[in-house]
Amino acid sequence: MLFIILKFVNLYFRITGWSLFLSCIICSLLFLTCEESGEPVTPGEINEDKVIEVLDIPDQTVLQGEAFESFYLDSFLVVKKNEGISWAVSGNNDLIVNIDSSNQVTIETPSDWWIGSETIKFVATQNAYSDSNIATYKVKSIIILISLDGFRWDYLNRTATYNFDAIVGSGAKPNSLIPVFPTTTFPNHLSIITGLYPANHGIVSNRMYDEEW
Repeated sequence: MLFIILKFVNLYFRITGWSLFLSCIICSLLFLTCEESGEPVTPGEINEDKVIEVLDIPDQTVLQGEAFESFYLDSFLVVKKNEGISWAVSGNNDLIVNIDSSNQVTIETPSDWWIGSETIKFVATQNAYSDSNIATYKVKSIIILISLDGFRWDYLNRTATYNFDAIVGSGAKPNSLIPVFPTTTFPNHLSIITGLYPANHGIVSNRMYDEEW
């Protein structure tokens, strides 16, 4: 629409005898005036008062009993003016999240035996604007296989074995076992732990020769 108006203005100036140079100047001024009187900036468009962004915060996975790495939230923040910024967290039920005065985050488990995962949302707020990002923190359990080699399957029931009973009470005990081939100790140990056959996990005998050693 603006292009059509400029064409008519230019044609009028040519017909009335105005010079080409002067008509170009007037058309240019008309174009700039139309540009400056455009629609106001709406929310969601570029606004110089809102320059805040929370970058991707990496997920963390640790084994049971290990600690999460602490980090500084300001390392994941992009702002135009680094003032008046506050942080808040949400989404954690069991994990304990602490943010100190320097915006360093420490995440702790409620106990050394806790396992699971939680997704935590970190929100940065400056004036009326805010941005957020999420990260997942997971604690994986440690699997310990206790195998009693040469121990009859029914010995635990024949007599009192208090320590063994305590271990079984805090873990799991199978009623029977279908061994993999070869039916030797170490290949079956690895198959129980990994769920793989010896052809996949590579332990095919109790003793194997290694050329490097």
